Amino acid sequence: MTNLKELVIRGTLAEEVRISSELISTGIKLIQEEHYYNEAIDVPLILLANGLERLLKCIFCFYTLENTGKLPTMTAIKKDFNHNIAKLFEYVFSHCYSDDFIGKGTTQKDLYFFRTNPVFQGLVKVINDFALRDRYANLDLILYEDLPKSSNPDDAWGKWIELVLMQEYPEMQQLSITDNKEFRRRSSRYIAASLNRLMYSFVHLMILGKIGEYANTSAGPLKKFRSYNPVHSEKEWFCK
Repeated sequence: MTNLKELVIRGTLAEEVRISSELISTGIKLIQEEHYYNEAIDVPLILLANGLERLLKCIFCFYTLENTGKLPTMTAIKKDFNHNIAKLFEYVFSHCYSDDFIGKGTTQKDLYFFRTNPVFQGLVKVINDFALRDRYANLDLILYEDLPKSSNPDDAWGKWIELVLMQEYPEMQQLSITDNKEFRRRSSRYIAASLNRLMYSFVHLMILGKIGEYANTSAGPLKKFRSYNPVHSEKEWFCK
C-alpha cells in the first residue's frame, strides 16, 4: 500500500474505534441510570448495538489486514455478518483470541465468562435481536400486515436478562420480591460490569493480541476501560 493509503486506512479505522468507544461507554452509563433502565431501555440498547457492531467490524478488519495484507470488502462483510453481532462475537473469539493471547493475564478466564455466562449470553442475544429487528418494534407493530417478527425490547430484557439473573442468583430472586428498585439497580450494575469486562478484554486484544499494528495504534480511545478491575468486581459477586 502507498503511504497515503496507509495513512487514510489507519486514520479511518482509528476514528471508527473512537466512535465505537463513545457509543459503548455512553450506553454503559445510561443503562445504570434509573430512568433509562426503567422507562427507556431502547436508548442504551441503540448505543450498545451500534457501538459493538462498529467495534467488532473494526477488529475483523484489523485481523483480516494482518493475516491477508488487505482489508475485507463491504460485500464480504455484509455476506458473512451484515448486522449479526452474535456472529461477529463468535468470529472474534474464535479467530482473534489466539492460543498465545489466551495465555496472557485474565484472558482465558474472561473468554470462558463470555462464552458460558448465561446472563452475558442473554445480553448478547438481546443486543443482537435488537440490532437485527427489535429496534423498529414500534413501527413494526403498526406497519406489518401480519403479526410483526420483532419483539418489545422491554419484554426481551425481562426474559433474557432479569429472569436469568433470578435463576442464577437466589439473592436476586428474593430481592425482586422485597425491593424491586434495588433489584433493578443491581441488575444494571451486573450488565455494566459484564460490558466493562468485555471492553477490558478487547483493549488488551488490540494492544497485546496478534491482530496488527493498526489495532495497536487505534486502541487509545478504549484505554479508559483498562481501569476496570475484574478481581475487584468478582468480589462484589456480579461478574462471576
